[in-house]
Amino acid sequence: MKLSEIKNKIICNNESELCTRVVIGGTFDIIHKGHEKLLKHGSKFGKLYIGITSDEYLKKYEKYKKHDINPLVIRIKKLETFLTDNNLEFEIQIINDPYGDTLENDYDYIIVSPETLCNAEKINKIRIEKGKKPINIELCEFEMAEDNKPISTTRIRCNELDKCGNVLKY
Repeated sequence: MKLSEIKNKIICNNESELCTRVVIGGTFDIIHKGHEKLLKHGSKFGKLYIGITSDEYLKKYEKYKKHDINPLVIRIKKLETFLTDNNLEFEIQIINDPYGDTLENDYDYIIVSPETLCNAEKINKIRIEKGKKPINIELCEFEMAEDNKPISTTRIRCNELDKCGNVLKY
């Protein structure tokens, strides 16, 4: 293994084992099947470094004013529960912008959905401008609800779907 390849690795629990660094960012308001798919997909590549958006960050965006969002402490707890219950290796940090620490720190992969792909491309553009190596982008397609539209927290909060993507009928 070349020194340049080792640069993006960290030492895991077993001192002789190198881990791949995988970054994922999101709000993680209500953990649904789409989040589960994204997180499990990312974990196939290595240890997850998850940036979760702060409450202050969310207040800046119109998209998040349309419905309630759980407070950060609740979102972190539910995310930790899912990750621990699924035996995924992870670290969580709070982010206050769309980039988290990806402009400064090196990661092997950034896991994105079609909704966040353009942000990952922008991260890499900025990284290249700064003379840093781009992060490999791994696209994880949306998890579709039974109506063949993506599962989303917004749709769940609007009582269109449950967390598994089943359409709610009234």
